[in-house]
Amino acid sequence: MCLLALMTASAQTQQGYVKTKGRLGSNGSVIAGTRLAGATVSVRGGNAVVSGSNGTFSLVIPASNYYLQNVQKLGYVLTDPDILSKQYAYSKNPLVLVLEDKAQQEADQKAIARKISSNLYAQLQKRSDELEALKEQQRITEEKYRELLQELNRDQDNNEKLISQMADRYAKLDFDELDDFNRRISQLIIDGKLTEADSLLNTKGDINSRAEVLRQHQEANTQTELELQKKQKKLERSKDLARKELEDLAQDCYSKYEIFKAQFQNDSAAYYVALRASLDTTNVDWLIDAIMMFQTYMNDYTTALQYCERALRQSIEQNGDSSIKTATCFRNIGLINKSMGQYDKTLKYYQKALSIKMAFYGEQHEEIADMYINFGIVYEETGDYATAMDYTQKALAILQVVEHPDRNTVHLTYLLLGTLYRDTGDFVHAEDFLLKGMEHAEREYDEYTDERGMIYQGLGIVYKQQRKFDQALELYQKALQIYLRIFGERHEAVGGIYNNIGSCLMESGKNEEATPYLQKGLDIWLRIYGENHVITARTYINIGSNYGYAKQYEKALEYYWKAHDIFVTIIGADNPHMAGVYLGLGSMYNEIGNYIESKKYILKYVDIQRRVYGDNYPYRKEIEDGLEELEPKLQQQLQQQQQ
Repeated sequence: MCLLALMTASAQTQQGYVKTKGRLGSNGSVIAGTRLAGATVSVRGGNAVVSGSNGTFSLVIPASNYYLQNVQKLGYVLTDPDILSKQYAYSKNPLVLVLEDKAQQEADQKAIARKISSNLYAQLQKRSDELEALKEQQRITEEKYRELLQELNRDQDNNEKLISQMADRYAKLDFDELDDFNRRISQLIIDGKLTEADSLLNTKGDINSRAEVLRQHQEANTQTELELQKKQKKLERSKDLARKELEDLAQDCYSKYEIFKAQFQNDSAAYYVALRASLDTTNVDWLIDAIMMFQTYMNDYTTALQYCERALRQSIEQNGDSSIKTATCFRNIGLINKSMGQYDKTLKYYQKALSIKMAFYGEQHEEIADMYINFGIVYEETGDYATAMDYTQKALAILQVVEHPDRNTVHLTYLLLGTLYRDTGDFVHAEDFLLKGMEHAEREYDEYTDERGMIYQGLGIVYKQQRKFDQALELYQKALQIYLRIFGERHEAVGGIYNNIGSCLMESGKNEEATPYLQKGLDIWLRIYGENHVITARTYINIGSNYGYAKQYEKALEYYWKAHDIFVTIIGADNPHMAGVYLGLGSMYNEIGNYIESKKYILKYVDIQRRVYGDNYPYRKEIEDGLEELEPKLQQQLQQQQQ
């Protein structure tokens, strides 16, 4: 009886209601959401209730902090699925849960997409007409006209991805939760009136000055807390003001971020997403947004890792060390370490993320498939193709039974399978999976997206290795145009394409044309990764090969040895990626007449290739013929040394 009384006393009842989202009408007014009866709300480790006729429910929660297990109603979907991974605290205020009719959600998304598309293209048409008028009136030169027209065409290309992203965001937004000002901002952005939206935001004053005011309030709060007994009322008023300013300023920062991101002005977008994260360093979601910006678009891994570590600390403190948000932080830290060439750390953090997700989702879930793909990529990069293939096949098996698999995971699976078959010399299967991946990417993604660029590049590498240089170069150029548009000139993806184009030109005998591409790629790698990185080493191999083709053998050896030293330090002397280094060293020593060293490194190449491919390793006949020709020269050199 006493135990039962204690258990009953510790439980609390959280009041709340279920509703549909508030939607934005055609005239800018809000169509309020409606309460939903018959929705099931369940709490993890607790009970489940069904909302009443007015959408209300009373949910018994097992502790002051709790997680929702599910919120569902037949024919409806959660507008924000992340609420199932968020930790809630008991509150006297009602818990508001938003569902939307699935058909209505899709209709809203299509309607918003149509509206955004119509408005943005109307603006482009207006600008086009103005250009034509200026040209006819001879107020601009023909050259200026063409320059402005090209800029207009680029803006038009950017619209497709922008429309998709904005339609998805605003179709899920509950406009009941926005004040009039932010509704006006949202309406202007939906209408494609980005300049007006920015101008309206600026009516509140300079955003940096407002940020400074907020910081001053926060500092004042800290001081006030030391005199809490005397100034409690003043402190509460100041805190309330700071909270409102924080919410308002954060919304404005994010709107600024969206405006600049939509125009591919990544430096400005990064500034505002970082500014928002600095306003409240305990907000894990804001930190994660900053991580993605600095990691994916800026290649600033040091900054991204700092945000990751801060987000992880906050997530563990707020949600525990076994929450999905904590798993996301572990995965992000692993991903950044992979980009920095720290593969042991990468696998450690990936395993932490996988363990949490496995416990939360079970084994047959697309989140688990995503983690398997991440493992596969690491093992592919470190030359352990068998383990990489094992993880990738596990991911593929899950995706084949998931009803609606995530398109990004499907894309990466095709890409990784194609890459692994290419790595092991099976070009037939490699081309098959990469062509499937290209069909999927061209169906699922807009023209100027990273996903298309990745698959074009992967297929281009297969064609290059089959010496189909024209087909490879065509795909590389497609990928280059995509990456330059999305990321700009200084991004790692652009460096990779430059390197591949240079390699392709080199192997097709166009050494002079190859040199500037290889150098551009190297300059980007060194700026991002520094000297001691696997990708830098691969570029040194290509540059060494190019010098070899140009018969500058000593220079070629210099770059092959640079690659050798990096690989040995990072992945070991027996790694499959070392094969290209050994073949290059053996070939160059042969050219300068050092036949002892030449045979030594060619045999190292053969040993690695046999372990990976078996006896039918690539270029076997050419290598055996070369060794046969080398042998009498070697014997003669040994005799001369003995004399």
